[in-house]
Amino acid sequence: MLFSHTCNTIVIRNQTDVIEIEDFIKGFTFDSSTHTADHEIVSFYRFVIAALKLQKINLPTTLIKPPLKHKSPDFRLAVPGEEPYLGVEHTQATLPDHERDIAELCKSPEGGWIECSAYKAGHTISKGSKVARKNRDENLTHTGYGDHGIENQWVEIILRHIEKKTNKLNNPKFAKFRQNHLLLEDTGPTPVFIRLDKAITILREKHLTKIFRETLRYDKIHIDFSDFLVYDIFGQHVKVKVE
Repeated sequence: MLFSHTCNTIVIRNQTDVIEIEDFIKGFTFDSSTHTADHEIVSFYRFVIAALKLQKINLPTTLIKPPLKHKSPDFRLAVPGEEPYLGVEHTQATLPDHERDIAELCKSPEGGWIECSAYKAGHTISKGSKVARKNRDENLTHTGYGDHGIENQWVEIILRHIEKKTNKLNNPKFAKFRQNHLLLEDTGPTPVFIRLDKAITILREKHLTKIFRETLRYDKIHIDFSDFLVYDIFGQHVKVKVE
């Protein structure tokens, strides 16, 4: 059984149920029309598979996707028949300008390509701008990321989303549980050849020096890279294959 428009609670009882989720993940294809809710569900499934592989959760387990009026956090986990003990808030770690330009490019009949290094955390590219969107025959116009620049850019995007979601966690309307986790789905403009070990080292160092004004913090933060997930990025820091 999987989440659907009419089913917000599912119970994973055995390995057969786990395989059903794994098969769904493998068969799901993202494109420019994919809704945020689909990103949330697929990424959450990946988190569940990773947590099961690491024996952080046990079977049977109940997965809950609350209705919109009780949305925050996006998902909850519970022992069947009991109240939820763990809340998981999901977010796509990206830049809105990049997401917009990718969607527009996919709808363009003449095609083209995206110059990823044009996007920077904290900087805005106006809609319709040719700063990042290029025609097929155009050349690169930016100098790239520089030494460790791509890793630092990725870190800035991740930290911005952690800060934003930490603010949300401290909202009185945000439901709190014994454990509160944040799941970041990496959909940003940084290319797939990012040097992950270096990027995570920089992220952990900058996170230690970042000052959070809020009282509450997430117990664990995970990053979903689609084919694998880094569980507890600031703690155990375990890379788990989920596809």
